Amino acid sequence: MRHGEAGHASQDAMRALTDAGRQEVETAVQAVTERFKLGSSAHLISSPYERARQTAAIWHRELGLRGEVEVDENTTPEGNAIRFSRRMKEQSNTWILCSHFPFVPELASFLLTGRKDGIYLTIHTGCALLLEPTGELGAPGSYRLSAQI
Repeated sequence: MRHGEAGHASQDAMRALTDAGRQEVETAVQAVTERFKLGSSAHLISSPYERARQTAAIWHRELGLRGEVEVDENTTPEGNAIRFSRRMKEQSNTWILCSHFPFVPELASFLLTGRKDGIYLTIHTGCALLLEPTGELGAPGSYRLSAQI
């Protein structure tokens, strides 16, 4: 998921969600949970940036997740999608990632086509992509897009 709308701050990493951004995330979380069973054991990963951590906190609250939110330094806007996909092989359960543009569309493109620039996905703030594995977890081109909310 790309974080919700964020306000301004002196440092990009400190930008917080606006009220509209919180509403975007809550709406997306409700839409996802109405259509898909994620369960309380989902693994929640967030960028260290404030707006992504706030987005993850909404997911955590709404799903009643048991575990903590894992902060991954590699999921900032400049993060490495290929490196992140390698660590996905360790995750056998459902995971939720709260991150940024351009990281989210690059990761999705890599998982769907095998190339970071294989397809262009328009991902607005508060947008969630639901990807399902069709092969090896984290492998390039081994996922299908089941929904964009």
